[in-house]
Amino acid sequence: MLAAIEHHFVTALDAALADTVYLKTGPSTGPSPSMTELVEVFASRLEPSRLEGDSLTEGREPAFLTQVQRWTADGTTSDFEVPADVWGDVIEVQSPPGQPASRGDDYALEGRRVRFFRPPTGEVVAILRGGPARGFQAKQLAEVSLSIVVWGGTIERTDELFGEVLAAALAATVGLGHFEAGLPVNSGVRLRLLRPVAALTGITRGREKLGRKQLVCASAKLLLRGELEQTVALGTAEAQGLIEKIEYSRTP
Repeated sequence: MLAAIEHHFVTALDAALADTVYLKTGPSTGPSPSMTELVEVFASRLEPSRLEGDSLTEGREPAFLTQVQRWTADGTTSDFEVPADVWGDVIEVQSPPGQPASRGDDYALEGRRVRFFRPPTGEVVAILRGGPARGFQAKQLAEVSLSIVVWGGTIERTDELFGEVLAAALAATVGLGHFEAGLPVNSGVRLRLLRPVAALTGITRGREKLGRKQLVCASAKLLLRGELEQTVALGTAEAQGLIEKIEYSRTP
């Protein structure tokens, strides 16, 4: 999850900086001895909101098996048919991946056919829900802390670079899609941050001594807030008996 968020912002910064500065993700280590400029992007913490009461299972709902169907879209085709050997009902459509499409505004669902009102490009993803499974699904609010650190040799250069970085980072907060943790595909476990929004929460600037060098450091802190969806769906649910009819006889 944190790596997916870092990747989103690094991709935006890389496009804005046009490969002129080295970009790094993960905890800040500062520039290497041969560097004077560096931009670091670090998602440090994901914290779900506290559950009400004493129960850790508060708000859990039954789990269902899901499958993911993907199509390649070339901008000329509007209709995407779910293959006959793929089970389940379409419950979510994304185009591009991670960006939820709105049913009724972006597409219509006709049986097992996804029909877009405007031909999409890139990749289309459909999530299909099947039968019940052992496990649970739970949703709760969560926050993610993100830091973007800029290193430079002078105050003037650092301020210039930081301005470019901050502008690109804030632009990248518009229209955020879902973020999903990179868990094993067949594990039955899924972790997503749905409908996140982001805001700037602080800016700092100072000097740091790294080895024999004195560098200027400027950083921005962002807070992302969304709905954390946890899904654990393991195999098929155990069969449950259902009483259909009760027959009795009266003893003479």
